[in-house]
Amino acid sequence: MHVTRIVDLPYKTEFHGIPCTTVARTLVDLAGTVPPRRLRRALEQSVFLNRFDRRALDAALACASGRRGTGRLRRLLAELADGPDLTRSELERRFLELISEAGLPRPVVNGFVAGHEVDFHWPAQRLVVETDGRAAHGHALAFERDRRRDLDLELAGWHVVRVTWRQVIEEQRRLIGMLESRLAG
Repeated sequence: MHVTRIVDLPYKTEFHGIPCTTVARTLVDLAGTVPPRRLRRALEQSVFLNRFDRRALDAALACASGRRGTGRLRRLLAELADGPDLTRSELERRFLELISEAGLPRPVVNGFVAGHEVDFHWPAQRLVVETDGRAAHGHALAFERDRRRDLDLELAGWHVVRVTWRQVIEEQRRLIGMLESRLAG
């Protein structure tokens, strides 16, 4: 639990009757206490969940001038203005970083293909990559849904590749080699 000394009304809100800080204030507080990757993830999640308010965050940053981490948060906001790819999980984030580090073409992130939302796709090569974490895909209904979607995509002329956390973290060379061959052709 994080406790803040700031009790200014603009930074307080309630969630289900529980007093807490606003998203903007929480991001400023996190900036000084968490590693850069976690701060980026929190900022992306605020955007993804439609809780991001740039004016409120700018105001919170102005009041927190000189606090530890505010420079890092400002740099992340500058990147946000350039339109970063919003990922939904740490696995997606790691996969995107791997693609970038390998110098591979940037995919479309969380876009739609043949009526289905997919994690990553390269339209010119008609390639889809789905990152499968155990939490979201570890039950029978998700397994069947994913296979039905894969079949729809294959029938529409797309090739679907599914990758796991272990492959993204421990089998990077193999994974990059496969992607290079698929993206080259």
